[in-house]
Amino acid sequence: MASNFDEARVGTIGARFAHYLSWKTVAPLREAEVAIDLGVADLSAQQRLVAGMLTRANLLDIVRTTPCS
Repeated sequence: MASNFDEARVGTIGARFAHYLSWKTVAPLREAEVAIDLGVADLSAQQRLVAGMLTRANLLDIVRTTPCS
């Protein structure tokens, strides 16, 4: 993960920064629900990444399904 609040990207270990991509969703939640919970009008890229990627279910899925080199 690389973030400066306004921009947040994620990539695999060893990937060059050019291969890091933005996290796009907070699914299965809606962005409006997450924004209300955080007390903001709109989510920043960092908030979207944390709310979407770092939920227990999503993070465990990523760890379980990412192949080891």
